[in-house]
Amino acid sequence: MERREREILKRKRTPGGLVLVLVVTALVAGAPIREVRAQSAGQERIRETLEQARSLYEQLQPLAQRIGDPALLQRMQALRSQWQVASGHFQGRRYQMAARMAQRNLDELRRIGSALRRLSQRLPYYQRLAERNREVLRLLQQTTGPARSREIQRRLTLAADMVERAGRARSGGRVVEAFRLMEQADVMLRRMLRQMDRGNLTPEAVETELQQTERQAERIQVLPEIPPGAAEALERALMLQEEARRYFAAGEFRLALTRTLTARSALRVARGLAGGRLTSEEVAAAIAHAEELMATYAETAGSEVAGVQQLWSQAQRMLEEARTQLEAGQLDPALESARSAAKLALTAARRAGLTSGPPPPEEPDV
Repeated sequence: MERREREILKRKRTPGGLVLVLVVTALVAGAPIREVRAQSAGQERIRETLEQARSLYEQLQPLAQRIGDPALLQRMQALRSQWQVASGHFQGRRYQMAARMAQRNLDELRRIGSALRRLSQRLPYYQRLAERNREVLRLLQQTTGPARSREIQRRLTLAADMVERAGRARSGGRVVEAFRLMEQADVMLRRMLRQMDRGNLTPEAVETELQQTERQAERIQVLPEIPPGAAEALERALMLQEEARRYFAAGEFRLALTRTLTARSALRVARGLAGGRLTSEEVAAAIAHAEELMATYAETAGSEVAGVQQLWSQAQRMLEEARTQLEAGQLDPALESARSAAKLALTAARRAGLTSGPPPPEEPDV
């Protein structure tokens, strides 16, 4: 009996038994270790989210200050306060609340950041857009004559009200509201221009507008020296004005108006570049002209002529690149990209048979 008991005790002291005890002990002790590690990783994620939000806020605040819209500044301040509350929850070890608030804060900052960057991109164009809307509004009021329909009169009054309200909003620093109203007016006025026909356009008024464009061109042509970029824009304006004259002679008054307006946008570019010093406003005018040129020949996008789609896509890419470069303050590259976009668009339109001018080269000079 004693021998058997000694054998049992001996087996209990074998390495296998010891391993079993150690495994059980490790499993029991490992649970809290894993839990601690998980908690630590979760806290690190919250800390990273808070840091990302803080860094993004510091990037966006100067942009919001530069734009100066009171509603945007108020929203940024609210997001700053929200971040401080989330940080307080984290410091107080209220991790679930901190995680939710920090993520909401970061998501909202990303959304407002996208809006601020888009607005910053468009900011240099506001004056150009305002000028064009007032010009088109005046043009439509004069060219439609006293016999305009009640519907046209209603839309003209509505567009004029939008332009006036946009001006007041801009003067008051409400940039977002100003852009919204001015762009709505732009859409409405462009639609009205497209719908104009012989029945509600007077040839006398259209002739007056054509002559005004020609006087603007003459003021640039008599300059003692015209830089290459300005000369290029002037040449494009004269080509567009020539088209406008041909449409007018054929009785296509609406097309004559749209061409002469696009010619004026090219003349603004020429006038700005002839001044010597390059500013963001001149670059914005060049980009706006490229946009207007592409809107004038928008039918090109649907052309099935070989190579036209590729040229049009390249023009769109160059236009987007110009916007990005302008936002980054790269004025010379932005101007070159805008010029390339205009050249590509015009070459595509010529190949599609939608405009006049010399036959386009096989490879456009961009």
